[in-house]
Amino acid sequence: MKNILIVSYSFTAALIGAGFASGGEILGYFAVFGRNGIWGILFFAAVCAAFLFAVFSLCRKYDAHSFDELLNITGDRRIMRAIRIFTAIFSFCVFSAMLSAIGEGLAYFGIPPRVGACAAAVMCAVLLCTGTARALDLNGIIGLILTAAVITCCLYILRYREHHAYFSLTPAIGSAAAYSGYNLCSALPVLAVLSRRLRTRADAATAALVSSGAVLIMMGLMFTILSMYHGRIPLGELPMLTLAARQNTVFAAIYCAVIITASATTLIASGGGILEAVGKSDGFLYPVILSALGFFVSGFGFTGLVNTAYRICGIAGIPLMLYIFFLYFASFKKDDFKSKSKHTVVF
Repeated sequence: MKNILIVSYSFTAALIGAGFASGGEILGYFAVFGRNGIWGILFFAAVCAAFLFAVFSLCRKYDAHSFDELLNITGDRRIMRAIRIFTAIFSFCVFSAMLSAIGEGLAYFGIPPRVGACAAAVMCAVLLCTGTARALDLNGIIGLILTAAVITCCLYILRYREHHAYFSLTPAIGSAAAYSGYNLCSALPVLAVLSRRLRTRADAATAALVSSGAVLIMMGLMFTILSMYHGRIPLGELPMLTLAARQNTVFAAIYCAVIITASATTLIASGGGILEAVGKSDGFLYPVILSALGFFVSGFGFTGLVNTAYRICGIAGIPLMLYIFFLYFASFKKDDFKSKSKHTVVF
């Protein structure tokens, strides 16, 4: 059970970045569709569970415990190269965006944004120098605490009486598909490394369900809150932080710390994913170079990076997500072929 929890919440920690924790993604991808946006959330949760199970099952079946070993399943060097380039580029966009988000979040506490981003880059480099696997294990522990914190904060906001004054089937599946594309496919290297902790098919299924269940609960709560306020009051770029500030300053500071922590766990996961994608997960040099480059690019600002890269990569990630499902189902045909070959009688 310990291994399953670490795997489940390490993925959850990778998913809950600044955009998720701040409510910006939930508002932009789902709440804008009104109450029917809940179908998009349910669709994403289902795809998330299925995708995690497919990746974990492939890794377990072919004894793949790294991104390189997972890519070897394709058997095609051109496809391997394309997947590697896509995940590396998008993971770097996420990495830089999280550095920028941490810097902007720390500014709430009086720390200059570039100083905060620099400190986060140094911290990430140190953690990644210990190895991607260890860094992701730490993410699993933080992820469990982070999930509980987000849920608790959402429940606290829901108890606030103000929303009762605002509460009163546009399809959101396409938006949910794009959301799945960039969130799940960029996590491929992370999932490959985490799969080493899963021994059986049941472990893979349990980890997939626990992860997607935790994400579904958080998304559902945020969706409920944001739907009540959307179109009625200005929510800004960080909707959940805006609503937290309407409670009191202490709660706003607490939720700001939650967003910073969420950004840090996504930063670590995306950094580890980049190093896995380029095949440089060992040693000290590449984590330092990555953090330095990320710090430079983070100067473009969180919003600028998100608006430029996320939606494009979301659409581009859909074919990759479908390809992973294809590999999973194709693996059964290979088994059937081998089984028939063993029972063929030659005269």
